[in-house]
Amino acid sequence: MDLLQKVNLYRSFDSARQEDLQHFAQEFEAMKNRIGTLEADLDDERTNRRKWRQRAEVAESSLGRNQFAVVLIDGDNYHFNRDFYMSADESGGAQAAHALYTDIQNYLKASQTNLLEGSEYNEDVEVMAIVYFNKDVPMRVLLNADIIQAPIHFNEFMWSFTSSRSLFQTIDCGPGKERVDAKIRAHTKI
Repeated sequence: MDLLQKVNLYRSFDSARQEDLQHFAQEFEAMKNRIGTLEADLDDERTNRRKWRQRAEVAESSLGRNQFAVVLIDGDNYHFNRDFYMSADESGGAQAAHALYTDIQNYLKASQTNLLEGSEYNEDVEVMAIVYFNKDVPMRVLLNADIIQAPIHFNEFMWSFTSSRSLFQTIDCGPGKERVDAKIRAHTKI
């Protein structure tokens, strides 16, 4: 092989080497860009994971902290102790509300198995009690039995009952055999 052939061979080898180097440099830049994109995505995922972890921690802590119970009562079939109605002042309703609240708390404490997994019974559990009834029925029964002297006494009892606990309510469903049941069924669907 003469010198000119060797020079041409070196040039073609040099040219191929340059093309390879340029190709490697382009691939390196593309990989560097891809790594940059992946690192940015990873940072975003880390940030999202931290946010979701914080949200989960807040939700978990509020589960234990904000326990509540909703008690729906068929007032046509539930009668308070007559001593509450016969109280000398308007406190009979408040006493009845306190007794009902205590009974509900005792029930909740005794049936802790119904609590969400991982939560414990908390005596600060909020209790919402809603008594559905036809107001005229218990009022007439109490008047006929001489437990109360006038309809206003029943109204005072119910006002005292609902005002003594902020989450206790009474709902007069009016006359009709199935109205109370229909209201309770509708509220259990919520």
